[in-house]
Amino acid sequence: MNKKNSVISFLLFYLSITLSAQKEVYFADKVRDSVSISSLRGVSISLSTGNIETMYNFNIQYFNELKMSSASSLILGAGVINSKYIKSVYTYQDNSTLPVFEYDYGYGIQFNIFAEPRWYFTYQNRYMKGAKTALNSGWFLGLPVELNSSVLNSKKKFSVNLLVSPTVGYRYALTNKFYIEAQTGLGFNNLLGDYYRFGISGYLKVKAAYTF
Repeated sequence: MNKKNSVISFLLFYLSITLSAQKEVYFADKVRDSVSISSLRGVSISLSTGNIETMYNFNIQYFNELKMSSASSLILGAGVINSKYIKSVYTYQDNSTLPVFEYDYGYGIQFNIFAEPRWYFTYQNRYMKGAKTALNSGWFLGLPVELNSSVLNSKKKFSVNLLVSPTVGYRYALTNKFYIEAQTGLGFNNLLGDYYRFGISGYLKVKAAYTF
């Protein structure tokens, strides 16, 4: 084979490898673009903190997670909250001039409605690597927005508390119908109708859910 034929053969070989690599990248990108989370609905139970009106909450909720894009969703729902709250505070003297505080705790019922936009930022990479993605498993960023009533069986005047909390969390599907997840962040609270009632506290929520 002369030098000219060798050069032509090399160029053809190089061109075929380049086109093959481009084709693989093209199809990989095409597969990635077709990967998408799913819309879900179901019921959940959870334990959470972050509401300055209560100590902690046990929640039973119905939710509908609506797919907004290939990696983002909007969760809407409503539920009933069984919460531990400070029922009253006593101040008394015990052979001392200094006041002593004694907290009396109670358990109460609250109602809530909520919305939460989410971004499952690792979903597509997890799918491409063959990791579990059932029920939108993986890491996510969320922004829960909750409207919670005051404790209904207390003597407090009825009020509504707004809770907004930027969070990061992780969801894991145990079956094709059941998942668990946890998320944490900062909770920003405001008692609606009272300009001065504003507070910030740590937010933590651990949830188990069954989808229909």
